[in-house]
Amino acid sequence: MRTPELLDAARSRAGIPSDYALAARLGVTRASVSGWRRGKQVPDAGHVFELANLAGLDGVTVWAEIELQRAELAQLPLNVAAWRSLLQRLGGAAAAVAMVAGLGVAPSPSQAAPDQSRVNPGDRLYIMLTCKCAMSGVLTA
Repeated sequence: MRTPELLDAARSRAGIPSDYALAARLGVTRASVSGWRRGKQVPDAGHVFELANLAGLDGVTVWAEIELQRAELAQLPLNVAAWRSLLQRLGGAAAAVAMVAGLGVAPSPSQAAPDQSRVNPGDRLYIMLTCKCAMSGVLTA
């Protein structure tokens, strides 16, 4: 996410009508927000996290994206590579967190049990039906 997109998302979700009002909310000048929007400057970490919070986004991921933008503006290829690598890892970590969170809402064994009259526990189909039932509980929870 680029800084202008972050500014728009924060304003939209928080119901902030203008960049001037956003600047006041963040305690910075209108010129600072304008510089961020035009790509002349990049907000510091504290403001990135505050904007991410206003936008309802994950602060760490947004911060890494903004730092990637900063490295690109400064034409620092090693830093660009490092931030891209971190973002890839954060993407994997987010998937793992989502999976763990999904497991936290898994159905109880009685909810996940398939109709016993339809399958034999020795059949491969039994395992598939059990997984399907468990997953349907996760998806609807």
